[in-house]
Amino acid sequence: MTFSPKQSLVRISWHARRPRKDPRPSLFEMVIRAMLNQALFVTLMLVFTYLFFETCLGEPTSIEIAAETIEVTPSEPMPPVPLESALPASTEAVEENAAQKEHLESNRLTTTAAHFRVKLDVKGSLVAPTGKDSQAVTLPIDIAARYDYLQTHTTCHAKESPKDSQDPPIIREYRTAVADVRIDGHAEQISLASDARMLVLSLKEVRVTPYLPNAYLTRSERELLSVHFDSAILDQILIKSSTKHSQPHNTWDIPHEVVAGLLLIDTVDSGVLEARVTPSDTGGSSLVLSGVITGAIDGSSTTLTVQAAFQYADKQPSAETLQSLSATIRESRTASHVAPGLELEARINLIREHTLDESEELGRWLASIEPVRTAVLSFTDTSDSRTQLTSDSVFIRRTGKGSPGLTWHLDPEKHFDIVYESRWHEIEDLPRGFILRLIDRGALVSQCSVVMLPPVPIDAVPTVKDVQRDIERSLGAQFGIFEESEESKRPDGTTVIRVASTGTAEELPFRWIHYVLISDQGKRISVSFMTESSMQKRFETADRSLVNGIEFLEISP
Repeated sequence: MTFSPKQSLVRISWHARRPRKDPRPSLFEMVIRAMLNQALFVTLMLVFTYLFFETCLGEPTSIEIAAETIEVTPSEPMPPVPLESALPASTEAVEENAAQKEHLESNRLTTTAAHFRVKLDVKGSLVAPTGKDSQAVTLPIDIAARYDYLQTHTTCHAKESPKDSQDPPIIREYRTAVADVRIDGHAEQISLASDARMLVLSLKEVRVTPYLPNAYLTRSERELLSVHFDSAILDQILIKSSTKHSQPHNTWDIPHEVVAGLLLIDTVDSGVLEARVTPSDTGGSSLVLSGVITGAIDGSSTTLTVQAAFQYADKQPSAETLQSLSATIRESRTASHVAPGLELEARINLIREHTLDESEELGRWLASIEPVRTAVLSFTDTSDSRTQLTSDSVFIRRTGKGSPGLTWHLDPEKHFDIVYESRWHEIEDLPRGFILRLIDRGALVSQCSVVMLPPVPIDAVPTVKDVQRDIERSLGAQFGIFEESEESKRPDGTTVIRVASTGTAEELPFRWIHYVLISDQGKRISVSFMTESSMQKRFETADRSLVNGIEFLEISP
């Protein structure tokens, strides 16, 4: 899981800082295409056969196609064709046949499923700054995580893939995903809910992002599933350097984008992760990675010392012959705008149990994940439907069109829930809400608080002027002017009041956007955004997208 335990693993509050200016084809489509190519090949073969007999013999010919017989009778007998004239046509047909076969074979898809077991053990400390003149707080942390899952692996045998081609979706089914976390003596267990075990993996920019195609993961679930050296991108070590490891003892440097994906960081600033392949005593091969990497994540700097060893069953390493992985990572990370600093050592052990290939078990498993594949390829968005809860409900997940990076937050008292994008990070829980910060390319852009307010009678719903009066009073001397105000109503009856204002704080220009959401039952939610004016271009309309993700929950008796 992610070594930055963020807020699900530790709740460390520190004073909010002002923003700083330093920036820091689907599988279905490809199978259909192959089927069409196969049908075209058969048809061409029949046509070539007909032309050969018609040209060379000049006799009535019949060709059986789809259980029908088509008689072809020339009106006049054709003169014999010299053999030397017929040979070139026959040779061309043979050559085209061979080309067709080679094309079909080179674009063939092979889907297998592998069974993985992963063990992660982390020991170290969290370092949270408390102010300029005070000593940082250091808390010991101990994590023991275990994972057990099946994962598809689809191989396209194309010699050259089109630049705009889409990789087949990778499906992963977790049988076990649990982490026991102990921070300063306080224990907590984090596990993957039973309705989130079948996931799609996004591999955009060599980053593994699990997501549900028709629902959303929680922050804790997303962090739990973030593991260094994820099995879905281990083949990138070989693919990116496929021309450099054909000889024993050869070495090469892993590309920085692959290193960042393997180590769960945003960028690599310096350092090299070197790979070296050697033959093993068992007839297979070993691949060793080592190096020191300096990079950045969420605006903080981090240094990682990496030692990893891969074992393969074949002399030529490949994704299909991977047997095991053992890695040790030592990380030293400074505190960021959204997480404490780290001093950790992590040990990762991965075992590839076996591969399901051309077996009944593979067929059954592929059939079980077909609804997930279908949901990825075509999904009807149902996010407009309101979430319904019963008074004894413990956990009902928000449904909607899933996407990599979206996170779902459920209010502990089940008054509301929210789905937000990955640039927002939860940093602190409040008695009736929580605080988020927006990070863009390492820079702190905005801070947002979402708080449940006491309900009001239906006939006493606040107006825009009431909200403006409360804003001016709460900002006091910081208030400047109101920029814009509006009131709208959602299809579900929720009233949304939005007021934007400007002013100054610590002699810097700021912009505030305040929302009040009122349900048709009088429930209220306050959402406030604070953004330094210089960051407004990066902020754009982030307030509207976040507020659009908030829904009141109806509790039925």
